[in-house]
Amino acid sequence: MVAYLMSMNIATNENSSSSNAMNINNLNINGATILNQFNQEDAQALLDNKIKRNLFDNNLELKDKILHSTKHLVSVLLAGLLIYEISVPSYFDVLELRVLVTITTGLVIFMGCLSPNLLFTNGLFLHIGDLSYVLYLVHWPILKYIRYESTRIDFDLKDGLFVIMMSYLTSLIFNKHVENRILKSKIRLNSFSYATIFSQTFLFFIIYYNIGIPRIIQEKSSTTLITNNKAMDISYHLIRNLKYTDGYVDFLLPRYIGNKKYNRLHEKYPTLSAINKPSECLSPSISFPRPGQYICENRKNGAVNVLIIGNSITPIYYNVIEHAFNNRYSVIRMKYISTVFGFIKEVQPDILIFTLAYSDGYNVPIVKNDSCVEATNKFFADIKPYAKVIILPNEEIILIVA
Repeated sequence: MVAYLMSMNIATNENSSSSNAMNINNLNINGATILNQFNQEDAQALLDNKIKRNLFDNNLELKDKILHSTKHLVSVLLAGLLIYEISVPSYFDVLELRVLVTITTGLVIFMGCLSPNLLFTNGLFLHIGDLSYVLYLVHWPILKYIRYESTRIDFDLKDGLFVIMMSYLTSLIFNKHVENRILKSKIRLNSFSYATIFSQTFLFFIIYYNIGIPRIIQEKSSTTLITNNKAMDISYHLIRNLKYTDGYVDFLLPRYIGNKKYNRLHEKYPTLSAINKPSECLSPSISFPRPGQYICENRKNGAVNVLIIGNSITPIYYNVIEHAFNNRYSVIRMKYISTVFGFIKEVQPDILIFTLAYSDGYNVPIVKNDSCVEATNKFFADIKPYAKVIILPNEEIILIVA
């Protein structure tokens, strides 16, 4: 019995040992399988991360290249603008400048988005940026108001500072009490935009048909209605004002600027009414040579024969010269022509007046045996016997006017 129990125990132990051994083997097999699966997933994850890292590095490298190229492009554009404007300030086209400045501004903003810097983090610049759109809108009417009220052609430092300060203060008020409130309100911006467009269109037609826009739209008059059978002809007046002013500036007349402003200008410039008017030209008493433009002749009871010769700037001075003689001439003629010797010889004026804008080639230093000087001396030697007095324009004044 004891032997049987002992044999069963041994057998059980053997079976238990065999079972444990099988469990261990199964555990080893399962562990290897799990480890193998883990290694494959980890390797795939590492591979994916490496690919993503390479793509990120490539994008970062491309981003750096774009940023680097943009910086160079912006620098070149800014340098080009400064050099061009400084080198040829008299011939710079404002429209070209606006386009170039707009493009450069867009590149600067794009560059700041790629790589934020002081320009986009500075508090003062951010404040100006918040006001920029309103500032752009409000500075135009302020600028136009100064132009309208001032009788001077150019601005001085005081005018510039006034425009800057008023533009800033006005835009600050509009930004705080109008723009921000609209953005924070529940007003539907689409409806607001439609209302704005409708109001602008309505005001345009009111101005167009009732008030008249200076220099473009002629005011209604019975003469216009009878002659043309319509209130106004925009194309005619627009084309006319794109050309020379024929000796006067029509938008300085009372019907455009109002009697009050005209009277104030007349007090400052008493001869304004006498010279700022269409030239009074009679039928020529002689045949003017061809080609040529801006022909005019007038006759009074004086004794002086006056001849005005020049280029396209001549009509601007005709009324001034005619008024200065104050009926002391017998005949005054104006002619815009390039070849004038034969005409001067025919007229033989008592007073010969040259009014001309010098070409670019005249603004150069005189050299030894200068061909231009020699040609000028020969010309005056030829015409000297045919004119008692020859009047030449002041070079500085004529260059400024031109």
